[in-house]
Amino acid sequence: MVLSVRQVLEAVAELREASLQLVCWELNVPEFEARPAFERAIADGLLARRGVDDVHGEVMYALTDSGQRWLHGAS
Repeated sequence: MVLSVRQVLEAVAELREASLQLVCWELNVPEFEARPAFERAIADGLLARRGVDDVHGEVMYALTDSGQRWLHGAS
């Protein structure tokens, strides 16, 4: 099962900030199922890089204003 952009955005919104790996852990899915939607959300400007996690060295992302609007406007 490949995740939708909505599922990725919901997970990031719930966590407030997340890496691809953290989204996968949160949703209990392998990375290959989340990567296409995660990368689409970045490409579409719905997620923006917020830094690198000091503990795990993972790039962290958060919803942009557009991501917030998309999530709340998507049905």
